[in-house]
Parts: sequence; C-alpha cells; structure tokens
Amino acid sequence: MSEERFRELWAQVEHIGKIEHLSDDAMLALGSVFGELKSKINEQAERVQELENENRILRTVAESNKYIGEQYLEQNKRYREAIAEIENAWKFTKNYQEHIDVIQEIINELEGEFNEQRTIKIN
Repeated sequence: MSEERFRELWAQVEHIGKIEHLSDDAMLALGSVFGELKSKINEQAERVQELENENRILRTVAESNKYIGEQYLEQNKRYREAIAEIENAWKFTKNYQEHIDVIQEIINELEGEFNEQRTIKIN
C-alpha cells in the first residue's frame, strides 16, 4: 500500500471519528490500532519487495542453469558420437596403429571443441 493511499484511508478514519463524535480517547485508540496496522502493512510491503527481488534473482539463475544444461546435453551428445566412432573404428582400420591414430584424431577434435568453448566462456 502506498503512503498516499494510507493517508487517504487515515483521512477517512478521521472523518468518521468527527462524524460519530468520538472522544479524543476513542480517536487515540483508533489511531493506535491503525498505527499498528500501518506498521504491519509496511513490513509486508518490504517483505513483498524482498521476495520479488529474490524471485528475479532465482529466475535469472534458472535461465542460466537451463542454458548450461543445454550446453552439457550437446556436449554429451558429441561425446557419445565420438565413442560410437571409436567403437566403429575397428571396422575401417587395418591395424592397431591406424586404430590408435583414428582414436587420437577423435580425441583431438573433442579437445579442440572443449578449448574453444573455454576460450569463449573466459572472454
């Protein structure tokens, strides 16, 4: 509740007190009650603001985590494909050394992608 709205409501309370011809003691009692209400309303407004700020932060973190998760999924897909290539390399190589060379080439490609990603993240 805004300060302006509170003042409007307080003015209405004062008006009602004058119309009903409430005594000063009754007006003070009402003032005390409404003062406590104002304090509680202000506390709640501050808490709402805190929660909205926390919510904004959490949404940002969630979006960031989603993006990172998608990157890991893509990276895992590439690794699974590389493992499949390594498993199939025996079919296309003639000897052990050729097989090792193909595996090393696949590893170098993966490491190259990893180093490129790290460079991008650092900058």
